[in-house]
Amino acid sequence: MWTRIAPEPSELARPFWEGCNERRLRIQRCRTCGTFIHHPEPECTRCGGTDLTFDEVSGSGRIETFTVVHRSFVPGYQDVTPYVVGWIALPEQSSLRVFSEIMGDCVTSRVVIDAPVEVRFEEVEGFGAVPVFELTQQKWRTSLTSAETRDPDCRAVSRESADCSPMLDSSDMTVSPR
Repeated sequence: MWTRIAPEPSELARPFWEGCNERRLRIQRCRTCGTFIHHPEPECTRCGGTDLTFDEVSGSGRIETFTVVHRSFVPGYQDVTPYVVGWIALPEQSSLRVFSEIMGDCVTSRVVIDAPVEVRFEEVEGFGAVPVFELTQQKWRTSLTSAETRDPDCRAVSRESADCSPMLDSSDMTVSPR
């Protein structure tokens, strides 16, 4: 297991991180116009209002875009490549997105645009919980051929030794109109 680097949150983002420690995804929202704002701002990006709160959102979403990081220059992350990060579109508002690590079994082989994800929270030593999103609602065939291929993120697995290919039928995914 690797040690995730702790975020350095601002006072403005404190309610977001408090929500994470309660295992709730809370996003800043303007009480004047109802617009969700992420990352937190001192005033509404739509109407300029300053009556802001943090409301809980569902924690489900879809991958809007992603990248698989094969070579990291971030201290502490060089030994965990490849890993996936991306923008997650949340259903509460058409322009609401959260940047996150995307997790799941064999994630580097399974990740696709518009795939459904759910938030979960990982503990960072000395900090608290951070949100990550995990692939959901898809059936996958995973054939393990040796003890080495049992890594849940397929990080130590060669393509020859594990089959993490999708096994989908038309009922497994829906495509959102653009």
